[in-house]
Amino acid sequence: MVLTPPVEPMLARPAERLPRRPGLCHEAKWGGFRAVCFAVAGHLYLQTRRGSDLSGAFPEIARAAGDLAAVEPCVLDGELMVAGEQSRLDFELLAARARRTGRRAAESAAQTPAHFVAFDILQLGEEVTMRLPHRRRRELLEDLFCCRETRWW
Repeated sequence: MVLTPPVEPMLARPAERLPRRPGLCHEAKWGGFRAVCFAVAGHLYLQTRRGSDLSGAFPEIARAAGDLAAVEPCVLDGELMVAGEQSRLDFELLAARARRTGRRAAESAAQTPAHFVAFDILQLGEEVTMRLPHRRRRELLEDLFCCRETRWW
């Protein structure tokens, strides 16, 4: 089975304190857009949590996904972010970037590039990894990026 959009991601939930139980893992909420990146040859797609395609608004991420797909096809769950002045994350700037396409998106990508922080791997090659234990998916994700000489994103 190969994943195709849309894929419904797990969503962050507010909590007064972090639960501490064996097998639980926590990820920071960066304040960007939740996104699922389909980096599969012939199918580059940057999906919002509601299923919309943002690939045209973030050509630099789509280009990096294409480079990654050529080497190691995968589907990644993560968050899109844009840094504004003083390298602080800027949600308003990210939202403005999401509304641009074509030439305006390319200009914006050059001026204020977006970043994709991957925190889960949903598919690697032809293997859907969603049913694997989180610890194993995390190992696969780290191997995908940490063991490469090329920095993808």
